[in-house]
Amino acid sequence: MGLSRRRFAIVSLALLAVLAAPAPPAAAHDFGSLSINVYSRLTVEASRVQLRWVLDMAEIPAGAIVPLIDQDGDGSASEEEKAAYFATWISSVLEQIKLTVDGDQLTKSVLASELELPTGENGALYLRVVLDVEADLPPAPVDGEYRASYQDLNYAEYVGWREVVVTTAGTAELTSSTVAQIDRTDELQTYPPDLGATTPNSEAEFSFRIVTGEEGEPGSAAATPPRSAVSDDLLALGLVLLAVVTVVVSVLVGLTRGRAGTRARR
Repeated sequence: MGLSRRRFAIVSLALLAVLAAPAPPAAAHDFGSLSINVYSRLTVEASRVQLRWVLDMAEIPAGAIVPLIDQDGDGSASEEEKAAYFATWISSVLEQIKLTVDGDQLTKSVLASELELPTGENGALYLRVVLDVEADLPPAPVDGEYRASYQDLNYAEYVGWREVVVTTAGTAELTSSTVAQIDRTDELQTYPPDLGATTPNSEAEFSFRIVTGEEGEPGSAAATPPRSAVSDDLLALGLVLLAVVTVVVSVLVGLTRGRAGTRARR
């Protein structure tokens, strides 16, 4: 009995020690320090599609990438180090992004790129990359409505949040979309507490058209159409005929007045 009481006391003290121990610090990312989160925002314009692509790589996976970027090990990325990393990495990212409009996969080009190495949990660095990409639209279809699809396969095998947003600018008008037009994470900078209740998404199907008829815009109905050489010739011929008719009428009026004056004198 004494031995059993001694064991009970030891177990009780151990439980009290566990309960009294401070809780471990919360992870810097809502999906954990192993997560890789990817965000895409497509903005359709009159002649192109702009893509804002954001990568938020948490501390543990970033631990294998940061030494490849930070060659001198000073805990930051110089402009030369960023350029060297982007030169070998961006092409593979673009290959995993499929943007198709009316059955044709669009050619993408990078307009700008940003890379940061912020400090996360326990002083470890994590990786944040922002790419601005554009792709020119093909000629408008017969019915005027473009049909597009988007798929991002980057880091698909890793746990993390995936978000795709489709919006428009200028004279472009969205007619249908399988995703929202407003993001929930402010480009992976703020994770709402209820984010885990939704399903991550890295694909989108959407349709749009370019609205015409607004003053000053390409294809506007109010714009003056270019005149052809035939229309210019017709205008010149009309002016000549008008001049001839004017002269004939003037002569006839003069003759009539002259005869009237002669009769009056008689």
